[in-house]
Amino acid sequence: PDPSKWPYGRVVAANGKVLETFKLFSEQRIKVSEELEKHRQTKKIGKSIDARVVLHVERSELQTRLRDDLKQLAEFFIVSQVDVAQGTERVEVLSPNGKKCARCWRWDETVGSDAKDPGLCVRCADAVHTRQ
Repeated sequence: PDPSKWPYGRVVAANGKVLETFKLFSEQRIKVSEELEKHRQTKKIGKSIDARVVLHVERSELQTRLRDDLKQLAEFFIVSQVDVAQGTERVEVLSPNGKKCARCWRWDETVGSDAKDPGLCVRCADAVHTRQ
């Protein structure tokens, strides 16, 4: 197929917000990945899922945009948690809050809140109970 004949303009027009979000996430992911690798090299973390990332950003509109998608950012970065804070632009890698879920291996503060499956986070407990 000839890419010059693809309806690129229509796709971008229809999905501009999605493409903008993906670009923003990708730019942040590069910074996060570099910092996670430094922590892996020094044995402060094993896997990226064993981390909580704090994105320090100066611009308030960027803070708002990132805060709107914290769960998606955590999945995109392959970490347990993401927070956004005011400050000079940098990425901070910390220990995650909560306990490790036995099913998804994410660290989550809801692990232990389900009486039937105390080793699971709420998301995994819901998935397991839905299938039963």
